[in-house]
Amino acid sequence: MNINRKKENKIFETIFIIAIATIFILVGIYYIPWIIFLYPIFFIVLGGVRNGIIYNLIGLTISSLSLGLMIDRISGIFILLTFAPLSIVLNYIIEKKEENLLKVLRFLPLYYCFHFYW
Repeated sequence: MNINRKKENKIFETIFIIAIATIFILVGIYYIPWIIFLYPIFFIVLGGVRNGIIYNLIGLTISSLSLGLMIDRISGIFILLTFAPLSIVLNYIIEKKEENLLKVLRFLPLYYCFHFYW
C-alpha cells in the first residue's frame, strides 16, 4: 500500500510541475521574456532532487509537446531541444554528485552557441 502511495505522489508531482512550468513559459513567451530561462528549474528539481531523471525527461517532453499544441509545433520542438540538454546534464550532476563541475559543464556553452546558429 505504501509503495503505491509513493508512486501516486510522484505522478501527481510530475503533473503539477508540468502544469506550472507550462503556464510559466506561456507567461514568459507572451509577457516577460527573460523568465523563459528559468523554465528548466522546475524539471531539474523534479528530476535531480526529487524523483529521478526519467521523471525529468517525461515532464519536459510532455510540457514541450503541450506548448507545441498551444502555440505551434516548431516552438514546442525548439523549447525541447533548447532546454533538454541543460536539464539532463544538471540532473546527471545532481544524481552522481559530480565533484568536478567544470569538467561536465564545459561543453554546454559550446552546445548553445552551435544550437542557436544551426
